Amino acid sequence: MKRLSACLLAFTLLVTSALGESLMYDGVVAASTQVAAVTPVGGTVQSVSVAAGDSVTAGQTLATFETEKVYATQDGVVGAIFADVGDDLDDVVTRQTAVIYLEPAARYTISATTNRAYDSMETEFIHVGEAVYLSCYTDGGDHTGTGWVTAVSGSSYTVEVLTGDFELGETVSIFRDEEYTTSQRLGRGTLSRKDPVAVTGTGTMVALHVAPGDTVTAGQLLFESLTGDAAGMRAPGAHVESPSDGVVASVAISAGDAVEAGAAVVTLYPEGSLVAEVEIPQSDLDKIAVGSVMQLEFPWNETGDELVQGQVTAISRVPTETETGEVTYTATVSFEAGENVRVGMSVTGVVETAE
Repeated sequence: MKRLSACLLAFTLLVTSALGESLMYDGVVAASTQVAAVTPVGGTVQSVSVAAGDSVTAGQTLATFETEKVYATQDGVVGAIFADVGDDLDDVVTRQTAVIYLEPAARYTISATTNRAYDSMETEFIHVGEAVYLSCYTDGGDHTGTGWVTAVSGSSYTVEVLTGDFELGETVSIFRDEEYTTSQRLGRGTLSRKDPVAVTGTGTMVALHVAPGDTVTAGQLLFESLTGDAAGMRAPGAHVESPSDGVVASVAISAGDAVEAGAAVVTLYPEGSLVAEVEIPQSDLDKIAVGSVMQLEFPWNETGDELVQGQVTAISRVPTETETGEVTYTATVSFEAGENVRVGMSVTGVVETAE
């Protein structure tokens, strides 16, 4: 179909030339405008997903930044959250001492000693990480449960309660076996509430993955931040988006680069910005004017030139002198660019004049 159209246009030019004159001018494809993709955040570039010449759409991710990922250190429930996307976390921590407070799933801890342990060499040595069994009869009830040793310092140690129904302030006996054998008693301790865990961060928050009341597990991602500053009160995320449909003209960054907020990192030719810039000899200026129709020939295939109709939208007021000394003026021709048209491509402009 393209070849047929080209033949028909060529035939039309032949017929027209019989009645008038065919004027042909050399030119090149250029872009009438350029736009810059500006990063809303500063930081270290993680990846760049485009290169010069790529077609892009508005909103497409052009580059991403490395983020600082903060995870839950233990199971629990998200309590208060003092920051939102775009906030400076250093300021938040200064004011609130934390970005997030996490209520531990294990609500109780026991501060214990080996003073009331069974008198044996075995029960004198407590090991961090070992499982223990808990028992309390001080109020006439049968309170039992399980826990694990989280810290040891001399004869003192700390137990985190994993299961069991206890009351604050109770004195709990701690055993090494689930039968609560006297010879396996490791000592006693007082039960207290575990404090909420303060989760901190630095830089600018770019993603928040939890909400108050969410149940989380150890290792779950809570939020992400960038070490750089955000341009404005709210940052859209740890990436740079294309501001419009178009073609990438140049890329100013690569992975590992450190950039500041507000930097232009990718330059685009917006869709519809391609024009033909054709050189017109001064002797032909009386034959061509703004509004003149010009056929454009693009030699991009092996089957023959393809013709596209354009219209002259401007003629420069400043001349250009060629290598041969000829003085020309640049005519800007607008046209509907197809997929094969590229900036810098050679083009021939053809104008038919009446006899």
